Amino acid sequence: MDPVALVFFKLVAHEIELSVFERWVYCESTLEETLHPDDYLALITISYTTPGALYEAEKVLSNYFSIGKYYEWKIRNILQKIIEKPNDVQLYIK
Repeated sequence: MDPVALVFFKLVAHEIELSVFERWVYCESTLEETLHPDDYLALITISYTTPGALYEAEKVLSNYFSIGKYYEWKIRNILQKIIEKPNDVQLYIK
């Protein structure tokens, strides 16, 4: 999977904190090459400490991945966790 898309998916799934995503946006060199210049500018100018920051980031990123691919990734992760049989496996089955 594309590493940039993976970070996008983790953000939408709330698997990474917004502050971690913010640092990633500023440090990831391939992001500027991946995104349209206007979208890249939008991402780096979001005030990530405001309540609407996650929504704003998701709005920009939604142009770069399909919701179907996101759900496929999410289901695969859940199934992998079930296969690994952790002590809290019942949480993933619900």
